[in-house]
Amino acid sequence: MYKQLQEVNFNAAYELCHALHHPLRLGIIRLLEQNEFLTVTQIYFKLRISQSVASQQLAVLRKSSLVISRKEGKQVIYTLNQDLLQQVLLGIQSLTSIKVTKL
Repeated sequence: MYKQLQEVNFNAAYELCHALHHPLRLGIIRLLEQNEFLTVTQIYFKLRISQSVASQQLAVLRKSSLVISRKEGKQVIYTLNQDLLQQVLLGIQSLTSIKVTKL
């Protein structure tokens, strides 16, 4: 266990926990689970929030690497970082009695 703790990047772990600890960010993650790719416009319309609030929350999710963005013309397209989310869920499962069946 000590060796595992040595390998943990606590700053990255903090960023992930911080990013997941907000209802709007969780809402964005849920939307992206349901819709593989979304623009910021689609996100703020679906969540009924302002564009600036959506952009702020997406910035936090990008910083934690939970979402990936790419530019297509004038639009930015967002998607979930499935690999990172799976690692997070498996890590939580290994530390708790919570069993993760799927993302």
